[in-house]
Amino acid sequence: MSDIAIRSIKSWVKKWGVGKRKRLGTEVEERVKLRVQELYVEYDLQDSEILLHILRKEGFDVSKWTPLRLKDDLGLERKPSRPNKKLPHELLTER
Repeated sequence: MSDIAIRSIKSWVKKWGVGKRKRLGTEVEERVKLRVQELYVEYDLQDSEILLHILRKEGFDVSKWTPLRLKDDLGLERKPSRPNKKLPHELLTER
């Protein structure tokens, strides 16, 4: 088996358009932070997968790590969930 140089791999990755996902712009990130905070506080929503689903449904282009990173940035800690707290149906359903 032949050795493939790192340089070759880097050029292929560049050619294929594969790379790190760009972070959100500052203005968009602030809007997403506010929305994450609102969902966390108002609806006691801690599940990052549901946050991700809602953010994407609302038109934000976010990675699966964005809700986790933003919750950490905002200092939103896990707290005991309140099972009686219900999410509005329209937040989870497709448009």
